[in-house]
Amino acid sequence: MALAVTLTTACVYAGLRVFNVAIWNYYRNLRDTRDPRATYVGGIRKVVNIAILIIAALIITGQLGYEITPLLASLGIAGLAVALALQDSLSNLFSGFYLMLDQPVRPGDYVQLEGGQEGFVEEIGWRATRIRPFNNNLVIIPNSKLSESVIVNWHQPVPEMSVYVWCGVGYGSDLDKVERVAIEVGHQVQDRMEGTNKEWEPIVRFKEFGESNINFVTVLRVTDPTQRFAVEHEFIKALFRRFNEEGIEISFPMRTVIMRQEQSKSSPKS
Repeated sequence: MALAVTLTTACVYAGLRVFNVAIWNYYRNLRDTRDPRATYVGGIRKVVNIAILIIAALIITGQLGYEITPLLASLGIAGLAVALALQDSLSNLFSGFYLMLDQPVRPGDYVQLEGGQEGFVEEIGWRATRIRPFNNNLVIIPNSKLSESVIVNWHQPVPEMSVYVWCGVGYGSDLDKVERVAIEVGHQVQDRMEGTNKEWEPIVRFKEFGESNINFVTVLRVTDPTQRFAVEHEFIKALFRRFNEEGIEISFPMRTVIMRQEQSKSSPKS
């Protein structure tokens, strides 16, 4: 009996030493590279250590001749009660593990969620993820909701993205001229602005015959997703100014209203 307890204790001690050394080296590599998964490694190490110690204690108790079946039943009931009481917290915890391991989002990414919230991912914690919109407030989202949400990650697989700017010109316009002017303006905007792809050739595609205009889209390219708003802003201003200089018309929606006036006939009074 004593030999069995000694061997079990020695094996558990050796296993814990090997595991902790390996996990520490892994944590140090993540920390040196500033990998966000380093946040979870310390917690995982503690959970695994506690689980191994509990299992070892049960084994040693059985080796000493004590009945462990009632103890296992008690632990099972207690574990079930704790799991039910902490159901939401555990859901957020395991969802956090998923977010850290699968990495659909990472700290520093600019994301847009299904509910419309968008901003920079500041931190993925044990319970919730913090996102900072442009207004510089914090949006705190439980990990379980984030893991189930449809996410648009503007930084993955690469931060470079296309910017689509819609416009329309009157039916009397020269479409070849419209295309040439829009491409020239697109080059000018991309050349002078930060965070744009200077080598990208702007694309113009006419899309439909609208009610008052022939609608088209101009495709520009940015290397920083957060610059797309500024690029749209500057391109619209520059294109509108250039259209005015070139005499290209952007028509207003027009409606023709026909009013019918009925003359009432009255019989002459006698």
